[in-house]
Amino acid sequence: MSVVLVDNAYYGQIIRRARKCAHIKRHEMSRIMGISRRDLTRYESGKRLIPESVLEKIAHHGMVMLAARHNTKRKH
Repeated sequence: MSVVLVDNAYYGQIIRRARKCAHIKRHEMSRIMGISRRDLTRYESGKRLIPESVLEKIAHHGMVMLAARHNTKRKH
């Protein structure tokens, strides 16, 4: 098992900005991710280490959201 050191606050800010840019409320994002709203708040604020499984979900759902946004823009 490898250890990766990350700046929780930095990644939390990225997650928060991405969520806000997608116009997704915290309770909606937590439901999509299958995590509690409280945990999402802690991840976004940098108060809790973001587990690898959650990072994978964020990456997956982020790509899905970007693809949907891109397709929506192309139709108009």
